[in-house]
Amino acid sequence: MKETMKKQLIKDIVIAIIAWVIAAIVFIGLAENSVGLGILMGFMCAGIPFGWRWMSKVITAISLWGIATKGILSIFLGWLALPVIIIKDIIALVKAE
Repeated sequence: MKETMKKQLIKDIVIAIIAWVIAAIVFIGLAENSVGLGILMGFMCAGIPFGWRWMSKVITAISLWGIATKGILSIFLGWLALPVIIIKDIIALVKAE
């Protein structure tokens, strides 16, 4: 069980890093090589996959409108979801030991 929790924590951290890097690269390109803005926007977008995971429990997106709504809400909810999920994974790992 401990190994499963460790794998989940590593998976969540890797997902957050990948989302951050992709968003940072995109925003650096959009902001005409403004690295600071790209890094900041990368941090803001890193929680989108976790916000999407939380929204999947609430909204079943069948139409294009539903997917767009779920995406927008995931951006804002991701700011809260990312630290909560990482902290929850760490606490579960510590309790397993």
